[in-house]
Amino acid sequence: MKLRTKIQLKPKELRISTDSTILFIGSCFSQNIGTICRRSGIDTIINPTGIIFHPQIIIDHLHHTFDDSDSLFTQSESGTYYHHMFHSSFSADHTEGLSDLCMDGLKRLHHSVITADHVFITLGSAWYYKHLNTRKIINNCHKQHPSFFSKAMSSVSECIDMLMEIVSSVKVLNPSVHIHFTLSPVRHIRYGMIENA
Repeated sequence: MKLRTKIQLKPKELRISTDSTILFIGSCFSQNIGTICRRSGIDTIINPTGIIFHPQIIIDHLHHTFDDSDSLFTQSESGTYYHHMFHSSFSADHTEGLSDLCMDGLKRLHHSVITADHVFITLGSAWYYKHLNTRKIINNCHKQHPSFFSKAMSSVSECIDMLMEIVSSVKVLNPSVHIHFTLSPVRHIRYGMIENA
């Protein structure tokens, strides 16, 4: 009795080696795989602008978009500032310091795309939150009240357009780079099994 299906894959001519430079952008899956590559001795850059789940944020970061309007900054109860376009790993005691951190992350991303041999983009979700005051799709709600945001899902055609824009943006900076797309295996079942799929 066979309990699994074996598939014979032909090796690709394109190989990643310890001489390669790899950039990982996207969900926490890119953090995990990137860490494994780094431990294996490969020159690896992992999420210079923090973890990202929706492709629109990848586009915004690739276009070096930074909106320093007050609405996109939020302060936690402990006094720490966060920015809605960036992961919670970007934080500071004041907005000026946080702006500097965000700009530095965008510059690191730009430089990493230019110098990479391979760019891995790990898509996390088609769901997104839109900041109601600014009408922007954001990266992180930072535990603010849900009344500040609306939630929606990008259509398949919207996702295709965004992925094509990501490829175009990366290729403008580095025409010879190899781009790989992966999907995060993390299930968002709180949205429902059908919606997760």
